[in-house]
Amino acid sequence: MIAAKILGLSEKTVRAWAAAGLLATRQRSPRLLLDVPSVHRVSHVLRELREEGLERDLLEHVWHRLEDQALLDREDLRESIGQLLRGDVIVLRPSAGRKDK
Repeated sequence: MIAAKILGLSEKTVRAWAAAGLLATRQRSPRLLLDVPSVHRVSHVLRELREEGLERDLLEHVWHRLEDQALLDREDLRESIGQLLRGDVIVLRPSAGRKDK
């Protein structure tokens, strides 16, 4: 399987990651065909993780990295971070006379 070679994983692992939804599929039968952009994204994340010395629990690490990137790709979050960095924030505090219970 080409994807297994690209990712540096066993075919069994690639199939398990596809079944878990980490790798998008184009076709499952008669043979498994993976979505090329999905393999490409995962290959970059795996390269980064391996450069950091991580070799165990890769499925979880890849999931977390992809989730983090999905959040950072959100326009509303990028705008909020930009506001924070510019100091364009409003600090909300309870009024001085109010006692929260």
